[in-house]
Amino acid sequence: MNPHQFEGRHDRDCGRCGKPDRYPVHVNDLDRKCADWCGYGCTQKMYDEALWTAQHTAKRLGDGWKAEVFENMGWHSKVVSENGRVSVSPPNARAQSKHYTAYFDKGQHYSASGATPTAAVGAVLAQVRVDAEDMMQALEELDY
Repeated sequence: MNPHQFEGRHDRDCGRCGKPDRYPVHVNDLDRKCADWCGYGCTQKMYDEALWTAQHTAKRLGDGWKAEVFENMGWHSKVVSENGRVSVSPPNARAQSKHYTAYFDKGQHYSASGATPTAAVGAVLAQVRVDAEDMMQALEELDY
């Protein structure tokens, strides 16, 4: 198999291939699926598990969620809302996590965990709503 074969798109240039705006995942044997810069020894099985987890989580959240898989010392997954403001990371066996973690990012960063993806999203949005209400009250109190 060609070690320069692109298996995925990444946000860096490949030192070996020199392709701009891409960082290939070089496949050196049938089971390995790992970028040269990673060095963790990622496998196709790890990638497949991360992809399945992301797709399963997106399905649980319903329409408007996109599954994503990325490499960072192993294959990881997340799902992202249609507008890109909310993301959910599923439990990670390597980190011995048993909860989903939701993130909201719009200038200020929020995160919250839950036993299910919907619980995590609900918890993070509750944090955002509290801060939004506090900000609206502070604005109303301004004499300007």
